[in-house]
Amino acid sequence: MENFLNMLWVETLKVRKSRIPWMVGLGFMILPLMCTFLFFVYKNPALSQQLGIVGAKANLVVGDVSWPAYFKILKEAFAIGGFLIVCLMLAWVFGREFMDHTVKDILAVPVPRADILAAKFVVVAVWYIVVVGIFYPFCLLMGSLIQLPGLTPDLLLQESLSLLLIATLNILVTLPFAFLASIGGGIMLPIGIAILILIIDNLAAVIGYGNYFPWAIPGMLSQGEPLTTVSLVIVLTTALAGIAATYLWWRYADQSR
Repeated sequence: MENFLNMLWVETLKVRKSRIPWMVGLGFMILPLMCTFLFFVYKNPALSQQLGIVGAKANLVVGDVSWPAYFKILKEAFAIGGFLIVCLMLAWVFGREFMDHTVKDILAVPVPRADILAAKFVVVAVWYIVVVGIFYPFCLLMGSLIQLPGLTPDLLLQESLSLLLIATLNILVTLPFAFLASIGGGIMLPIGIAILILIIDNLAAVIGYGNYFPWAIPGMLSQGEPLTTVSLVIVLTTALAGIAATYLWWRYADQSR
């Protein structure tokens, strides 16, 4: 336990002293601002006409000015945006030593590699919890500022639990990207794969197999699809496979380069 706590402190210091985690987190706050702006434009027809293409986009996307519609768009944006920011954070946390050519230094520390990896995973999870904890109240604040109608305690509870479930699924299905960052020696491979997966997500949803493609499941849930037992098993299997692959690679791969 002492080894793990020491490595957790090291990884925490890396996050605190780097601008990247904070820039990624702040960048994520653009989502509620964009969604709120679209609703504000839709609520004001005169402004919508003046803005031209932006107004047309707002009319196409929004359709209804209410809290249920606001939550729906937020969840869809969160399913995609949350996936991308966790991929980026995992890529940075697990690929930084390779990019800085310091991986041999961290592996020379007399600490089990399992403790090193556990510390990295925990740091990413805590960072994501903090980001979501700021993101959701900020969304509620933005929706309140434009005075959306239809918010009830039951709706707030239902949508809060739904967003929490999407956030949980997002971090589970992105765990294999720690392995991609490790074998790729940086952030380029995992980010490239993440973009490719987003394209495949849409295709899987269109042909009716979204519930069987792990990275499409959070997006399907954001659109109102129920989380089936099969989908949950697929997500958990993906997460465990990602952790196992990352550990085995760090444990047995040749890190002498």
